[in-house]
Amino acid sequence: MVNFVTPSRYDQSLADKGISIAVEEAGNYYGTFDVKCYDAFSPFFKVARERYDRVHKAAIKLLKSDQEKSIHQFVHLAMFGWSDINDENGPVKFTKELAFEYLTQTEVGLYVFAELYHQASNIENFKAVPEEELVEAPEEDPDAVDPMLSADTIAKN
Repeated sequence: MVNFVTPSRYDQSLADKGISIAVEEAGNYYGTFDVKCYDAFSPFFKVARERYDRVHKAAIKLLKSDQEKSIHQFVHLAMFGWSDINDENGPVKFTKELAFEYLTQTEVGLYVFAELYHQASNIENFKAVPEEELVEAPEEDPDAVDPMLSADTIAKN
């Protein structure tokens, strides 16, 4: 058997740590959601999915549609937090059960799920930026003119 050497598709530590995704549409902000990489080709994902299937076997049987099953699996394998999610009493603390409810109760929830699924499945979101590609901010020129200041303000100085 040949042991092929291939480049890493993404930064595994970043994939495990997760990212925060702010979901917006047409000027509406729906909240910020914390997700881990949702990569069906990863051996880690395969093991996690098998564990999910074992642990949630009874709950999965009660789900009515394939869409609900997909959302339930996503919530349990990828989601781990949120912010700016409220009910009539104020902020709602994240739980996987409440996340499932949020994503399945309304068309907004379904839109949020689709966006989270897309972002969590996009490995470009989990690539570390090599240090040599980081861009340092240029040093400020003390003699530069601030374009936000009016001519009158500059004249007073």
